[in-house]
Amino acid sequence: EPFVNIFFAIDEQQNETITRDELRRYVKHNHLDEGMITRWQALFDPGNTGIITFQRFCDVLGVKPEQARTLRKSVVNNRPLPKDLQIISQNMSTEDQLQIFDYVRSLLDKKLSDQDMTQLIKQWLDKTFDPSWHVVIVDGSYWISYSHLPEQSLQFRLKEKCYLVLAYT
Repeated sequence: EPFVNIFFAIDEQQNETITRDELRRYVKHNHLDEGMITRWQALFDPGNTGIITFQRFCDVLGVKPEQARTLRKSVVNNRPLPKDLQIISQNMSTEDQLQIFDYVRSLLDKKLSDQDMTQLIKQWLDKTFDPSWHVVIVDGSYWISYSHLPEQSLQFRLKEKCYLVLAYT
C-alpha cells in the first residue's frame, strides 16, 4: 500500500508512468536519499528507458493493477481540500475534481495570462477526459445557466479567481 501511494504521488501527470525527472523532483521535494532514484530505476526500469510504468511497478511488487487503482481511488477520495479552494458547484467524481484542482494549481506558479490558462486547461481536459471541454476563468461575480454532459461539470474558486470547466456536445 505505501509503495502504491508513493507511485501515484510521484506520477505528476496521473498517466500511470513516472519519468526520471518526476522521480528526481519527488526525491528532492521530500528531502529523500538520492539513492532512491538509482534503486527505483534498477527495480522498475531495468531497460533504462527513463520511464517506470504502473504495470511494471505492479508486476515487480506482485500487486494486481486493478487492486492498486481501487486503493488509489479510496486514498484520493479521502484527501481533504486545500483551504484556498472552494467548490461552487460540481457534478463530477471526486477523483476527477482533484485531478483538475491539481492541474490548475500547477499552472498558477507559471504566472500565465488568463487566456493562456484557459487554453492549457482545455487542452489538458480534452486529452485527459475526452474532447469537448469548455473553460471559463472569472475574476469577480458571475451568473450562468448551462447544460453539460453527466459527471462533466465543475465550478470552483482557487485563490482570487473562479474556474468553470464543463463538457457538452
